[in-house]
Amino acid sequence: GAWGAPPPTKEGYETFAAAGFNCAFQDFRQLTSSALHDVMVYAEETGVKMWIQTGSENYDKPEVIQKIYDEDLDQYDSFDGINFYDEPGAVRFEEIAELIPDFEKNNSDGMFIVNLFPSYADGSYLGAGGFEGYITNYVEKVLGRVSGRKFLSFDYYPLMTETDPSTGKSENYVADTWLSDLDVVSNAAKFTDIETHCFSQTRKFDSNRALTSAADVRFQYAVSMAYGFKGISAFMYNAAARPDGSWGEGLVNGSKINPEYYYAKEANEEVLKFDHVYLSFDYLGTMPVQASSGTSCPAFMMLRHKLDEVDGVDTVEAEEPALVGSFRDKEDNNGYMIVNYTEPSDKLSNTVTVNFEKGISKARVYRKGVPEDVEIKDGTLTLDLESGEGAFVIAV
Repeated sequence: GAWGAPPPTKEGYETFAAAGFNCAFQDFRQLTSSALHDVMVYAEETGVKMWIQTGSENYDKPEVIQKIYDEDLDQYDSFDGINFYDEPGAVRFEEIAELIPDFEKNNSDGMFIVNLFPSYADGSYLGAGGFEGYITNYVEKVLGRVSGRKFLSFDYYPLMTETDPSTGKSENYVADTWLSDLDVVSNAAKFTDIETHCFSQTRKFDSNRALTSAADVRFQYAVSMAYGFKGISAFMYNAAARPDGSWGEGLVNGSKINPEYYYAKEANEEVLKFDHVYLSFDYLGTMPVQASSGTSCPAFMMLRHKLDEVDGVDTVEAEEPALVGSFRDKEDNNGYMIVNYTEPSDKLSNTVTVNFEKGISKARVYRKGVPEDVEIKDGTLTLDLESGEGAFVIAV
C-alpha cells in the first residue's frame, strides 16, 4: 500500500498499480463527492483497495464522519476500510473505540483503521507503560471491540543519516529502536487474528535519508516480514517537496515519476511473486543472530520477545548480523524469513549458514520472489545474501 494517494485520474491509478501497489490511503478532505466516486472506480478497475482517511481532527465530529458513511462506499469492491486517526495519544483510545459501533453498522465489510505512534514519540502520548503499554492498551481498548478484521498499524522510519562535523561526510545507519518496535507490535498480535501493518520509508525528511536503490526498500520489507507483518505501505507515494528542502518528494509528484518509484516497483514485484506463500504461514517469533565477524548490533540487545532458538533448526551462523523469522503452515511445515541485517547502503553481503535438525533433506528457497528447490546436504543450508536481501525458506 501507500500513504499519499495517486493523482485522482485513471492514469494516476494505472501508474500506481503498475508499480505493484494494491492499497492506497485516500484523504476524504481532498476530493469532492463526485471525484471520490470516480477514484473508487479507478481503483476498482486497477485492482487497488482504498482506505479512506477522515482526517484525525474529525474523529470526534460525527457530522463529518457521517458524510463519509453517506457516500455508500460499500458499493465498490475497491473499498476496504476507513482510517479514523493517524498517531493518536493513548488518552484518545476510549473515544476512538466509541466510533466502532457506527462504523460496523455502516461499513460491514471494511476495516476500522488507526495508525499508531512509534516508540520515539513523546512519552506523554504513549502513556505510563511506554511503547509496549501503548500498543497493549490499543489492542485491549480498541481492537477488543472490533468484531470484524482487526488491523494493528504503526509507523517507524529507520533509514537515517548524520554528518560527521569533523569531516563533513555523511554516514548512513539504521535506527537502533526499529527492531524493538517491530518486536513489540508483532508480539501483541502473535497467535491472534490481528493483521499487522507498518510503513516503509520512501522519501527523505529531516534526518531520514533518501532511498539509494531497490535494496533500501527490499531491506525494510524483509525485516518487517521477518517479524510476521502482513501489510506494508510506502510513506509517501504522491507528494511534493518542502520549499526548504527538509522533505523530499514522494515516489511521484503528480505526473512526475521519480527514480525511487522504480526502486519500490522492483521490491514490490518481488514480494508479489510469493506473498501468497508467505501469508499462508503463521508467525511464531524472531531470532537475532550475532555476527561471527564481530560486527556489533546494539538493536539486538533491546529485544524483549526475541527467540533463542527456532523450530526445526539446531544452529544458525552468520558473518554479519542477521534475523531469522520463524513460521509454520497448516501442514506443519516450518518456514523461515532469513535477513541480512546490515545497512543496505553499505553494500555488505552476508553468508548465513543454517544447520537443520535431522530429517530435513530439501528446502524451497524464495529469493527476490523466485523459488528454487535446494538439496540439503548434511543438514546444512548456506545462503549468500546480498545487501538488503531476505530469503524465505521452507524446509521439508
